[in-house]
Amino acid sequence: KNPSMPAAYKEEISNFKINIINNNTWSGFITAHNVTIFFAYTISNIIESNIDDAIINIKIKNKETTSKIAFSLVNEEEAISRLNSIKETSFEEAKEFAQTSWQNILSKFNVSFNNECDYELFYSTLYHSLIKPGNTINEYIDFQTMWDIYKTQLPLIMAIAPNLGKDI
Repeated sequence: KNPSMPAAYKEEISNFKINIINNNTWSGFITAHNVTIFFAYTISNIIESNIDDAIINIKIKNKETTSKIAFSLVNEEEAISRLNSIKETSFEEAKEFAQTSWQNILSKFNVSFNNECDYELFYSTLYHSLIKPGNTINEYIDFQTMWDIYKTQLPLIMAIAPNLGKDI
């Protein structure tokens, strides 16, 4: 196990690396349970930063900051490329986009249940059906197999969100 890893994670994480790209951007990877995930991360308004035992310590100028993170199962360069492609938006813009996207999907359903628990179950399973498998470029980022979703999830996605479905 990696001796510089915090003790709480030593048993689960077998390897990691963090590269400093500049004062406010890092990239690297982490391997746990024989799965390696590459990442790239950036944050604004930094006064100083350092890496200590796999922890990035950051001091920021004020309470307001912007952060972006991207992942890849392929390589670090892909994670960096994805990070660079993330559009700069405010929290309110991201919130509005998410709400509009969700309402567009919900508008395709007219459901009626006898209790709140059934509504919660329906909306929760619908949400999870739409976020897995992930819509990714050059890689499949879900640990489920296509066989697991072939008869249930994919037909639903193709019926209600064909643009998402064709990219899976």
